[in-house]
Amino acid sequence: VKEFAFWLKGKSFHSPAEIFDGLNHAFAVLGLQTADPGTLLQVTAGIDQALWDLVARHQGKRVCDLFGVAGDNVKAYASGIHPKEVTEIVSSALDRGFSSFKIKVGFGSEIDQMGLSAACELISEGHQLMIDANQAWVLPSDAAKNITELSRFNLMWVEEPIRANSSLSDWGALKKIIDVPIAGGENLGDLETVNTYLQHSVFDYMQPDIGKIGGFTGLIRVLDTHRGTSLHNSVYCPHWLGGVVGLAASAHLLTIAGNTGLLEVDANENPIRESLSDWDLSLSSDGRIKLPEGHGLGIVPDLSAMKSQNVEVKIITE
Repeated sequence: VKEFAFWLKGKSFHSPAEIFDGLNHAFAVLGLQTADPGTLLQVTAGIDQALWDLVARHQGKRVCDLFGVAGDNVKAYASGIHPKEVTEIVSSALDRGFSSFKIKVGFGSEIDQMGLSAACELISEGHQLMIDANQAWVLPSDAAKNITELSRFNLMWVEEPIRANSSLSDWGALKKIIDVPIAGGENLGDLETVNTYLQHSVFDYMQPDIGKIGGFTGLIRVLDTHRGTSLHNSVYCPHWLGGVVGLAASAHLLTIAGNTGLLEVDANENPIRESLSDWDLSLSSDGRIKLPEGHGLGIVPDLSAMKSQNVEVKIITE
């Protein structure tokens, strides 16, 4: 991180995109030398988000407004639900106003079906149910067998049924033998791969993570390239499972990308996320969350709340 700070110090720019491109060029060799380009891409993505937030605040606008999109709210779904915790977490999510729920699978047929059966007992006909295998199955044939068994639960999508780095031919083979739409993209290693997967319409729901690769600059470039073409066949649903700042960034990016997909929200209790800002994460009657109201990303960290949760706070003034 210090190397990034040294590179950034004193830099001027007309657009955060200049810094994004400069960082990718400056640290490309280090990524090869360390055999760990992913960490460097994540740092670059974080800096990109911070700079867009800074520019928007300076102009008295929200980030989505900088890109000419005047959004107000996004459709959200409850995520991070283990099959053995379905009753507790889905019940709580229903009380909060969620109407879409993603259950983890890949723990064996008995546990998977138990979790989905429990979910179906709680949700109504108008609700949506998705599953996330987290790359549990290796071969397309194994994935197809398990997905076929679970398809009776009227699934909106199955997420990452096989390894994220599976060949395009394996993904194509799987799509031919199942009827459930496929979601994925959170673990694609770089923007070039995201672009390739969009070109081949690998996923019905594309889920690159703004905190892992691209930030706003990189992902908007890729998504814009395919707007009206192959992206028309793939709905953008950002992956995010963590802190409130990244959740806000994902909500803005979803808005900029057309707001046709859903925002992933961790349904598990997270006092650090809930207390770090004044963003109201309550849902409307149709399962939507309002974008933060402030300028930039709209998140102003509550430093005293952070300290109360034993989060280290370091303020840099120069």
